[in-house]
Amino acid sequence: MIPNMSRHRGGLQFLTDPSSVVNALGHPATTTSHDQTRPNQAPARLLFLFSPGMSIQKWDEVGFLSRELRLAAALAARLGEVWWYTYGARDNDYAATLRRHDVQLFPAAVVTGSQHLPHWVHDWRRVHQHLALLRSFHVVKTNQFPAWRLAAMIRRATGLPFLLRRGVWHPLRYRIQTRRPWAALREFAEECHAYGLANSIAVTSAAARDFIESLLLDPAPPVRILPNAVDTNHFLPAASVRGDGKELRLVYVGRLSHAKDPGLLFRALRNLTVPATLTVIGRGRLRARLERRARKLPFSVTFVDRVPNESLPSILNQHDVFILPSRWEGNPKALLEAMSCALPVIVRNSFGIRDIVRHERTGLLFENADELCHSLERLARADPARRRELGAEGRAHILRNNNLTTLASLEAQLLNDLALRCGPR
Repeated sequence: MIPNMSRHRGGLQFLTDPSSVVNALGHPATTTSHDQTRPNQAPARLLFLFSPGMSIQKWDEVGFLSRELRLAAALAARLGEVWWYTYGARDNDYAATLRRHDVQLFPAAVVTGSQHLPHWVHDWRRVHQHLALLRSFHVVKTNQFPAWRLAAMIRRATGLPFLLRRGVWHPLRYRIQTRRPWAALREFAEECHAYGLANSIAVTSAAARDFIESLLLDPAPPVRILPNAVDTNHFLPAASVRGDGKELRLVYVGRLSHAKDPGLLFRALRNLTVPATLTVIGRGRLRARLERRARKLPFSVTFVDRVPNESLPSILNQHDVFILPSRWEGNPKALLEAMSCALPVIVRNSFGIRDIVRHERTGLLFENADELCHSLERLARADPARRRELGAEGRAHILRNNNLTTLASLEAQLLNDLALRCGPR
């Protein structure tokens, strides 16, 4: 712990288990006694901030848009209004799609002079050009950590409270190992500053919560565990029994990057002695190198750049095993969605993954390429009932901890409480 800093937890009752949200919603937390500008049950207007430079078009290109719209629609149904603050020049083309999901688009800035300026300059213009509209909102939420500067700018201009979401968080030692130490320390200092400005913080794991709370001065903003949500009614198991015993159909979903380490998967497959096929869904700078490795394998490997999220369940259900060899993760949505489809998962025993998968219960963990190869051969030769058991336990875990309906209710409660406790008087 940093000297002269203490841990503090305030605000609503802390919910570590999202399944307890029903009880929490049945007994809403009381708010402070100051005069509130909005009745407790009145609709709330949420402004959702994209990370600087991110657009709806980019989400659509990588297949994320339908996934994010389902969560936004669930929040809109519980809060009242959800608006997206984005950075795409062509994002207005999606306005009709957003309206069908009860989402509205925050207007862009009227740009004069050079457009080649830092994002914060355009944000400053945009905030002050639309100040009256901003004052009609009740609460702000960042999609990811980089939007904290804009959230703080809006708070200074309007008094609106903001929920800072830290979806991807890694311990300091991981950051120092993977980038220049001074860059990691500078990022860490920025992070500490941002946490102190937020009215509330949402993270995806207990490790992230405990670390952040150890940094915060008293009184500190409450830190909530809010894992990524999965639409379990969309990501359903296959109706038919998987696998005919002839070959093991493997699937990987994710970026082709150093952090995801797909090269480890290909090293493991070199020694695989059972018939198999592999589908790789994702894009990244390692694509060409992996294609060269794939040509040396004794079985078929198919590369797919992009699969829209609404089509992903049918693709996952055409496979027997999902593999994730990441060096580290936050709260990986691809893994959660595969588990929701009751697909057996074999994943690396790394930060961000080991909190989700219990070895031999909801999936299999491995440490290196040899262990991954061994686990694949075990499942290939195992009784099909064993695969179904792993898949069923994995889906049960998602239903308990990552169900969209439950988590949307919890998040709406947190945002509504934040607006009531910290909003402008």
